Amino acid sequence: MLVTVFVARRTQFWRQCGRYAVAWAIASPAILYQALLILYDPLAKGRAAENILVTPAIGYTLASYGFLLVGAIMGSVYLLKTKKLRYQLLVAWVIAHGFSIYAPVFFNRRVTHGLNVALALCAAAAAPYVFAKVQKIKLPDMFRVAIISVVALFAFGMSNLWVLAQDLSFYLNEGRTLPSLFYLTNDERGAFNWFEQHGDDSTVVLCGTIMGNFVPGRSGRRVVVGHNVETIDIVKKLVDVKKYFTPGTDDEWRRQYLIANHITDVLVSTREQRLGPFNTEKVPYLLPVYQSPTVTIYRVSL
Repeated sequence: MLVTVFVARRTQFWRQCGRYAVAWAIASPAILYQALLILYDPLAKGRAAENILVTPAIGYTLASYGFLLVGAIMGSVYLLKTKKLRYQLLVAWVIAHGFSIYAPVFFNRRVTHGLNVALALCAAAAAPYVFAKVQKIKLPDMFRVAIISVVALFAFGMSNLWVLAQDLSFYLNEGRTLPSLFYLTNDERGAFNWFEQHGDDSTVVLCGTIMGNFVPGRSGRRVVVGHNVETIDIVKKLVDVKKYFTPGTDDEWRRQYLIANHITDVLVSTREQRLGPFNTEKVPYLLPVYQSPTVTIYRVSL
């Protein structure tokens, strides 16, 4: 793009360079700060290692954009024909951003978020052309509106319909046999309320990954294993949690595990019992502090 500007408007070349430099200077501090965190901060580095979001194969990516991509291509052709710099920059944004979603980084799928904006702007440029073609179709206005609505739904909303269909299928099949995947029980809600009322900033809860996703949000207390992206070294921690609840695990290992991870409470629900089940009632250093028919919270006393 700079080459185009240099050839077409040599007198403005350095001015354009200055504008690009200012734009880069505005955006670069946040990028450099994030890079320094990942390089030198162990927590940021560990979180980045877990936060792997790779863009799918190009065929899936193209299909996911559907007719939005088709409209963007049509609009880009129209905008380039105008030979106006502002429109050329918009098309350049789409092209550069399109390549960036396959950049050799572990989070390139996150970059697709901004690409939607650029594609939508280019597709909007093609809307008058498409509208003019539709106007030529000899149909009553109501039928024309209905056809446009249906086509727009399938053209731009297929990915949403696909996700809804997949979720509904999962709910109708697995949800009937494992309702706990979709609903929290009253006993589990009671446990979260107990942590909120009786816990503090030093509370660290040991539980399975499903309950670990709810405890922080519902009670504000920390867990050993929570969200798979937000938990550093998630693979090892999942193995250790399963090992803890496995009946044959050495008791001394359990003691050292609780101490090393500063665990103050162990939450045992029907979900944790599926991991073992480990008979916590025979452990002298686990004292029950909350009990309900299906959930028990043990206070670690070591």
